[in-house]
Amino acid sequence: MCNSPSSPHTNKQFTSTPVSKKSTLTPKAKVAHHQETLHSNLESIFTVLETVDTALVSIVGIVSDIKHAVDDFDNLSSKSENQLKSFTKQIKEQLNTIESKIKHNNTSIESLHIKSNSLDKQVKDISENQIKIMEKLDNIQKSVQSHRDEHEDSMTELKEKFHTFETQSIKVQDKSQKTRLNVQDETELLNNISDKPKDINNNDPSTSSSQIHPGDNIKPGIDTDNLILGDSIIRRIQARRFNPYESTVIDYINGGANSCVEYVQEVGQKLNPKKVLVHIGRRDLRGDGVKEHEFKALFSEMTRIWPKSEIYVLPILKKERYSL
Repeated sequence: MCNSPSSPHTNKQFTSTPVSKKSTLTPKAKVAHHQETLHSNLESIFTVLETVDTALVSIVGIVSDIKHAVDDFDNLSSKSENQLKSFTKQIKEQLNTIESKIKHNNTSIESLHIKSNSLDKQVKDISENQIKIMEKLDNIQKSVQSHRDEHEDSMTELKEKFHTFETQSIKVQDKSQKTRLNVQDETELLNNISDKPKDINNNDPSTSSSQIHPGDNIKPGIDTDNLILGDSIIRRIQARRFNPYESTVIDYINGGANSCVEYVQEVGQKLNPKKVLVHIGRRDLRGDGVKEHEFKALFSEMTRIWPKSEIYVLPILKKERYSL
């Protein structure tokens, strides 16, 4: 194949436009087509009318409901107004009742205040009278206590005088008994001498012990088991009951520790007690208290005179005085 130069119109392409065909409808077809279009439009209009009718019915119902609501509201307003008036009237009546009760209560409160003030005054008067009565009672108590103290002092002095007299009478009886016993002893001695002579040794224990009976109040000048010295507190002690198997001498001391010292110095050489019991000091308590130096002197004198004796001193207690 040989290459030859191409011509200018060799590569051009040509397109053709189709010619539309005009529709050709018959008049009958056009009428039918138009009827179909009208029928479709009528159906659309009918549907719209039905929708509008339904909406109108709904609107009419809503309007009717609104009308009924308005009527009900009017009726309710009238009823509410009447009820409100009635309620307001009741409230006013109750307020009037409450106000009257408040006034009555205020009157009662004022009356209570008056009564309370009266009671306060009565309580104050009673308190003042009570104070006066208590003062009078205190004065009466002091007066009674003073009379009681004076009476006790008088009774104490009378008892001491009685004890002094009793002690003196006992001493007189002891002396008379001692004299009588000495006379009897001398008589017996003379009779024995006249019947059968024999030597008599006054220091012979058998001679002195023959005069001792257990539990008896024995005469001074001999040995004894117990010596009791005291004031009125020992007046109830009986020698036989103190110790029935031992000899006991009881003597009343009136006047305190100094009198007891004098007694010890007087009879100390005549008695030889194994045990000495001392309870002295009642008179000493009438002063400023127990006089210790007197009791020291008493104890010293007793230990000097009876160095081999057992000495007991009871506690000396001060008498308590009790108020009414």
